[in-house]
Amino acid sequence: EPEGWVRVTEVSAKAATPSSTSNGGVQYLLFDQQVRVTPKQQSHYRHLAMQVANETGLGSASHVELNFNPAYQTLTLHFVNVRRGTQVIPKLARGTVKVLHRERELEYRVLDGTRTANLFLEDVRVGDVVEYGYTLEGFNPVFGSSRFGRFDLQWSVPLDRLRYRLLWSGDRPVRMLARNGARLAEPTRAGGFEQYEWDVRQIAALTVEQDAPSWYDPYPSVSWGTGDSWREVVEWALPLYQSPPSLNGELSAVVRDIARSHATDE
Repeated sequence: EPEGWVRVTEVSAKAATPSSTSNGGVQYLLFDQQVRVTPKQQSHYRHLAMQVANETGLGSASHVELNFNPAYQTLTLHFVNVRRGTQVIPKLARGTVKVLHRERELEYRVLDGTRTANLFLEDVRVGDVVEYGYTLEGFNPVFGSSRFGRFDLQWSVPLDRLRYRLLWSGDRPVRMLARNGARLAEPTRAGGFEQYEWDVRQIAALTVEQDAPSWYDPYPSVSWGTGDSWREVVEWALPLYQSPPSLNGELSAVVRDIARSHATDE
């Protein structure tokens, strides 16, 4: 079961229709993300539910794939269920979770240690609702005391319900930035935390042309975090890119040879 700070959202199923082919054969019923931030920890709870509309969606709905980095994160799977009418079929106990080590940027010589937890579900049928919930606990220590995240309030596919919740008790105040028409939530109090909530229903898809530049982002979103300015970001990053204090003898000789071969430093 999720920890006590999580407010679990019930999924209301609806009849799947073949018209959902634009979503890859599934209808997304719920995406619920709740984040709890303290000065020493950050936890992300996520709950996703989708209904299989036709045979096209069987493949994606039957495969649960979750990424995490064991160097600083702990992944806890709370439940994996298939709802068939009024019947709830638990799949987590019966299935086998395989943890794979796949370095996605190996060809660029970039290794980050990310693992992928995979679970393949048997006997998923058209009309079934597949739902799963999990918590990721931990935050990359390279960011020090900074805490940040983003909530996307619209997807490239339709969504029945989108819910976000932020619990904040950091040692610094949280700052928020709304983009592309998103609204900021008013804070309330919940057990010693500042609480911010978004709950949106019947969200239409927003598609972007394939030739649009990679930096183009028209999606409504709310970014949150501790940063006060870009100067703070620069000051955090500079120590990560320090030049070595001295060069070894062999490399120093190469530098001198290059300098002697050219009239200017440029």
